[in-house]
Amino acid sequence: MRTDIEGLIRQYDEQEAAELRSLVKIYETMKPKDAARILQELETKVLLSIMELMKERSSASVLAAMDAATARTVTTELARREVIDQPNG
Repeated sequence: MRTDIEGLIRQYDEQEAAELRSLVKIYETMKPKDAARILQELETKVLLSIMELMKERSSASVLAAMDAATARTVTTELARREVIDQPNG
């Protein structure tokens, strides 16, 4: 039973990741101004998840089109995630 539950959780996680990648592609194909307008209205957690997976060129254009407060929050939080993800060397 435990194996079944773990398999279902893994399947759910994979499906959720695929849906997030799909959203990222949608926002990357939008005009940066339009993507920024929509993204800055999302919950911070969702916004960061999308921005983190975007290509650098796309995320840079979107950040530039966001209001300064949102862009600052996104930049700060993404930098924190980078620090947390780095292994201690």
